[in-house]
Amino acid sequence: MTGEGTTNAKETVFAKIIKIKNDLVFVGSFLFDNYRTVVMKMGYGGEVEWLRLFGEGEKDHEGQNVAALGDELLVCGCCDGIADPKGGSGWKAYLMKLDANGEKVWEKIFDWGTSACAYSVVTNKEYIYLFGEVRQESGNTDVFLLKLDGQGDVIWEKQFNCGLNVMASGLVIVNDMMIIGGSHKTPEGWKFKHWKVDENGEIIWEKYFDDLCIMHMGTLKDDILLAGQKGVETFLMKMSQNGEMLWGGLFGIGIATSVKASGENILMAGDAVVDGKNRPSFFIVDGQGDIRVQRIFDRDGYFEAVIGIDKGHVLSLQKPKPDNHAVIVVLDDKGDPL
Repeated sequence: MTGEGTTNAKETVFAKIIKIKNDLVFVGSFLFDNYRTVVMKMGYGGEVEWLRLFGEGEKDHEGQNVAALGDELLVCGCCDGIADPKGGSGWKAYLMKLDANGEKVWEKIFDWGTSACAYSVVTNKEYIYLFGEVRQESGNTDVFLLKLDGQGDVIWEKQFNCGLNVMASGLVIVNDMMIIGGSHKTPEGWKFKHWKVDENGEIIWEKYFDDLCIMHMGTLKDDILLAGQKGVETFLMKMSQNGEMLWGGLFGIGIATSVKASGENILMAGDAVVDGKNRPSFFIVDGQGDIRVQRIFDRDGYFEAVIGIDKGHVLSLQKPKPDNHAVIVVLDDKGDPL
């Protein structure tokens, strides 16, 4: 394992990792006097090309996701709020465009007057789609979907009601159609509510899965990957474009926080509970849901994000308090530390 770099930040989190050519881009948050969005570009060998911080001031600014737009980047998250262990308050959703050197080209802020955060951004090169959640004054949470032009200006906006205690799970695009989802905590347990919408944001269908909390969504060819937790166990599902489960599997007590297709296989990362302690977990699963590689590491924390690279994998490990810092972990193609 590698990448325990030094920083004067009190806390560091890398929420997402993407590849751009032969480089990696990490996005997350560093805590100084306030939380600030961090975007870092790093070569496969571990050399940092640049690191940029955004959101200096009294209020907090957090990075949640990133997408490539050629050599440029789209970064989303939440700003102008106050963070706390329960999620904070007063947030506004934002989207930034950065150039190839990480310098800000523009930033758009979306304010519904309550509290909102953008968790997913995807692009089909012509348009940008931004997805997240809005907490209403009533206590209910809606998920939002925005279609934006290349300058970040709104073409249309849609909101979809979920109810109380909702977490935005993700957004994926398959064949010009969008699948969005949110996990809804009820007295009976978690429910996953998902929609398929067309290019105008109109609902094609709306469906539920009971007893399911989805933390991350991805794609494998024309199918959708859903990763999270069912009951108390790590769960992975492959779903068709019609919202039907093709297969689903349980992978032991724990939770999946990140899923990513890698060729014909699926990378899944999160944590496993071993003797009452949370341990980082990593799986390579084939397209039929069968485990090819399973690794549970003997250290505290969990994996926040995962990406496949040539002959290996890169993950962001989040250490627990009081350390509370991110560690960049590199594994070989068998899932063993390099």
